[in-house]
Amino acid sequence: MREGSIYVLVNVNTGTCLDENQGNHWVRAWGPNGGDNQKWEVNRDGPGQKWWLRNIGSGRYLCPELTARGGALRTEEEPFRWHISSDEQGTRLQVEHDVDLHVDVEDASSDDDTAVLSWKHRGNNQVWRFEEV
Repeated sequence: MREGSIYVLVNVNTGTCLDENQGNHWVRAWGPNGGDNQKWEVNRDGPGQKWWLRNIGSGRYLCPELTARGGALRTEEEPFRWHISSDEQGTRLQVEHDVDLHVDVEDASSDDDTAVLSWKHRGNNQVWRFEEV
């Protein structure tokens, strides 16, 4: 992953993408559509710092509604910093390095408009491929 690059985040298990609804700013999982609402600038404030993800369509930043299990994801005006780590199958996004909350496609569903939540560590529905645009 390169700082300042733009990616589509594709879930390894479901094939759906991290997608911002620009009407209400909730983040859901949808099939790939090439829209700017599925493109994310990935950057950080310097080496060794946590990452932030900015939606290209809205200019808003990915963040959890709550920093607790089951909190839905949305976007906000201010950056939220994520811990990003490698996994055997791809990449995981965690709320904090030492907190067991990962970006998760609810019930590993491949249906459009599936909730994206912060949830405890589990299967490949929490693993993402960062595909550079």
